[in-house]
Amino acid sequence: MSLFDTSSIFEAIMNQRVEILLGTTTIPLALYELGNIIWKKTSLLDELTLEEAVELMKVVDDVLKRMVIYENNGLNPKSLIIAQQGKMSYYDSSFVHSAIELGYQLVTEDNQMRKISQELGVPVVSIKDV
Repeated sequence: MSLFDTSSIFEAIMNQRVEILLGTTTIPLALYELGNIIWKKTSLLDELTLEEAVELMKVVDDVLKRMVIYENNGLNPKSLIIAQQGKMSYYDSSFVHSAIELGYQLVTEDNQMRKISQELGVPVVSIKDV
């Protein structure tokens, strides 16, 4: 089983590989991070018009409804320890910690998350490997 982080979910959607996401798992944080990516591409980077962003958000929402959202505890000392030891954000460590709790492989495009996950013994892959 796989836990997908935000970077891999977005990458799969943008590369029209939605099928690899269906029935897989993520955490609630991914919903907000995906919204933030779309906002950033619209408001800061001018890569999307507002209309394109709204349509993309509908696609993302549809995909997320077909994934399992693992209700991890948002405030968890273990995530904090992983963040501190790995010198990574608490957000990123939440994905790593959730993968550990579930015993799932982590799917991420983030090199730092990949490195820390491997150090912690968490199987980790990119969407290219899925």
